[in-house]
Amino acid sequence: MPLREEILSALAAGNDHRSVLALVRRHQDQGMTREASYEVLEGVWRQFGFDDCDQASPTRDTLEYVLEKVWFQAPVARGPA
Repeated sequence: MPLREEILSALAAGNDHRSVLALVRRHQDQGMTREASYEVLEGVWRQFGFDDCDQASPTRDTLEYVLEKVWFQAPVARGPA
């Protein structure tokens, strides 16, 4: 299942930031770049309209936490080239 759909399903189920971050990391372990996963998360954040409002919600908090973790994560070492 694509990351976007997994994130939406997890949020609809009320999953917390740890489980959403685990989804992202699983996709990264399968080859998705940090940048691509961030773009997916940002798209979901915009889909919820969080770019147009300041209203707090558990979903917003979860997405913002995961966005920050992905943005600031260190690049993954892939071994010798």
